[in-house]
Amino acid sequence: MKTPLPPAPRRCSNCKAGSCWRSILERSWQKDANVPLGPPRTGEFSIGHTVAGKAAVDALLAQAERAGATLTDQPHDRPWGIYSGYFRDLDGHLWEVIWNPQLGIEN
Repeated sequence: MKTPLPPAPRRCSNCKAGSCWRSILERSWQKDANVPLGPPRTGEFSIGHTVAGKAAVDALLAQAERAGATLTDQPHDRPWGIYSGYFRDLDGHLWEVIWNPQLGIEN
């Protein structure tokens, strides 16, 4: 049995289109992303990008790292049924690259 998704108020929009965001209303994403918990800042969030499979997660994270991004959490299976990893881009934005088999995203 899969562990259920973390409780609200995590927010996500437009995930089927390939991107989503999560607000700081619940800051558990910082632990999930393996980044230190700091004082809250206005506009703080993580950006998610959904892809079609585990290999696509690995490839996109490798591409981001080659471009100068810093991986904050290696890709792995999460208890709630997704596969994802995190990176921080050159502007400091935190991204989660996600494969969620329940979304049915295809190449």
